[in-house]
Amino acid sequence: MSALNATTIATNPGAIEQIDAVIGTAPPILGKSDVATLLGVSDRLDTLASAVESADGAPSPDELRGFAALITALDSLEKRWTALRAQLPPVS
Repeated sequence: MSALNATTIATNPGAIEQIDAVIGTAPPILGKSDVATLLGVSDRLDTLASAVESADGAPSPDELRGFAALITALDSLEKRWTALRAQLPPVS
């Protein structure tokens, strides 16, 4: 266990679980990560980037809606992370 983890656990026992909830976990085989996590947003951005890159024209309405949904998810993740970060000890 790193010093950061030991300090974090001592000052906020649920912090590691909260950090993991923001980051997310690897998806199950043939599954997808939760879009409410950084891994989930990253997976979907990769998919969207591939679709846009391989397209012959402008992004489709579905791709634009998908991007808007990802921006909303990222805004929510930023708020969750900011609230969590305020509870964590400073890293030196």
